[in-house]
Amino acid sequence: DSEGSFRYPSKEDVETFKQNISLKTHKAGVTHSFPNSFTGSDALKVIKKIEGFKKDEQAKHFGNLLIQSNTIRRATFRLNHNFTPKSDYIYQLEDPAFENLFWLEQDRDEQPTLWMEDTSKEVFDDDLTEEEKQNLKPVPTITGLPYAGNAFMVTGPGDMSRSMQRLGRELCPKYGGIFWINLMHHKFIVLSDPDLVEAVFTGENFGKKTENDPIFRELRSFRGEGLTTVSDGCLHNQCQGVVAPKLVKNCFSKYIPTILDTINDSLRELRDTKTFDARKFWKKATLRSVGRVAMGVDLYCGSPEWDQFNEEITYVADQAINRVFKAAKLAPNRAHKFKKASEHLHKVILEVVEDRRAKLRQVPKPEEDFDLLDIMLTSPITEKDGKPIYMTDELIRANLTTILSAGHSTTTSMLSWTLNYLCDTSLGNTDFLYKLVHEVDSISGGDRTYQPTLDDVYKKMPFLTNVLYETLRMCPPIPTIVRHCIRTCNIGGYLIHRGSAMMISCLGTHLHPKSWDNPLQYNPERWEDGSKKPCGFIPWASGPRQCIGREFAMLTGRLALFSIINQFSLELSSKAKVKPNEHLFVFPKGLIMKARRRANLKPIYSMAPGSSDKDEKKEKESKSDDNDSDGGDSESAP
Repeated sequence: DSEGSFRYPSKEDVETFKQNISLKTHKAGVTHSFPNSFTGSDALKVIKKIEGFKKDEQAKHFGNLLIQSNTIRRATFRLNHNFTPKSDYIYQLEDPAFENLFWLEQDRDEQPTLWMEDTSKEVFDDDLTEEEKQNLKPVPTITGLPYAGNAFMVTGPGDMSRSMQRLGRELCPKYGGIFWINLMHHKFIVLSDPDLVEAVFTGENFGKKTENDPIFRELRSFRGEGLTTVSDGCLHNQCQGVVAPKLVKNCFSKYIPTILDTINDSLRELRDTKTFDARKFWKKATLRSVGRVAMGVDLYCGSPEWDQFNEEITYVADQAINRVFKAAKLAPNRAHKFKKASEHLHKVILEVVEDRRAKLRQVPKPEEDFDLLDIMLTSPITEKDGKPIYMTDELIRANLTTILSAGHSTTTSMLSWTLNYLCDTSLGNTDFLYKLVHEVDSISGGDRTYQPTLDDVYKKMPFLTNVLYETLRMCPPIPTIVRHCIRTCNIGGYLIHRGSAMMISCLGTHLHPKSWDNPLQYNPERWEDGSKKPCGFIPWASGPRQCIGREFAMLTGRLALFSIINQFSLELSSKAKVKPNEHLFVFPKGLIMKARRRANLKPIYSMAPGSSDKDEKKEKESKSDDNDSDGGDSESAP
């Protein structure tokens, strides 16, 4: 009411707002215009006038409730004012297909005039009585410095590249399975106890609320509003409903030839190199695979624009997290570079989307030939008045950017760390490498051109799969996952207040004594008995918002690891100086490898079941190379 209490809008309030708001055409930049729209400032003035509110905070809250009731939707752009530094977001009356959709510009950290926050009544209703709250323990807090808080406990001027690794390996064992941490004025409850982690991932009191979260704000700046960056709700469910069914096992037979083709093209390049950087190699191989499966584009086709794109997609992901915890946004040159790189990513992908949309209108494509882009263009996400509503180009761009960025980075990290764990003899894992080589050779029969099938992947690679699982356990690609408390509640005897950000340390959870026996030991054989704590292994998160691309990542990982082990003997180069390099994802820096081609133990001209005509031809052409190579190239053991 006008004295300061919040109330919920009635149907009459909604109709009064619609009748009083002035609609006109607003322009955003040069190319985008929004007819029948209004700005957030317009909305605040109308709400204060018709509802009698005296404070902007009341009007903002009421406007937010109008958003939640599908009365208002935020458009995907903001209004640019030429003569004042102030910016205002553009709003329209709600279309259900775009619930939760909004856009944050790269050069802006302020919240929109009306912001998005789940304010439905059940969220405000605490799950506990005041007496119950008094009987719960407060979450322990680590004493820190002003503003920086505990940031220098996880990183420092001499080591800025492994903050969340240090959190999981050192702080979680030291301070326990739950504690508050303050990182550059961003406060989180850190969890590593698998029982508490399970309560967060599966409990109804927690969810993904990204609007005011500093990490997701930076991710949105280059990914946009898509699969991983939107809050729980209509838009996420609609996007997931379109994409997720195409990233499951029964679709993989279609993808395997494409994945193997790109991996083998990359492996052929190793024949002429004495050493290679594992991270760079796997980035190229996996990004090519994801690019072709997602939108039918070879991202390493030699085009200067795509070469620039490939560099930028890594750069913006690295910088996004640096802008939160390492003050990278304070450096003007970095902020400018980040903005330009993000804009170029958006431009390139939008051009692909627009070009594909035009081609599909001219020449329809059979559904069996669809890639993920075709599916997003042609699959309705909802309907209105009996008519289908499809994703906008901006929404498709956001989803493609997410798939390309996260899809290749997780697999690159997994494969790179796997080579490190297997080939660094100082780690004592040589027996595991020999066991893996034996399994690979039992499938290929010594035919270095053998192309594994879907049946091979799921029935004949148990140890290879366990090797990848163990690598993910020891070094998860994303070291932390964030969820949010939407209702004050009790987990494990601790009082968790509504609005608390929960930072789940994947590494800390994987190394927790409750999760595994001998958790610090790299041992793929631990997976053979099939027993694990429900949330003791969470590289892809868990619960309703776990990664929808996890099975595709594992498929690519299996095919890639099989292929390189089948074709090459690998060892660490004397030039290797491996250390974790952490930004949004964790990669090994300085992982320099030596690769020697393995001898083909089957006659060159015989065609083994599952082998590739293309590779057989190339193998024939390179037969003379085998005869001229040094003795090491003919070894069948690693």
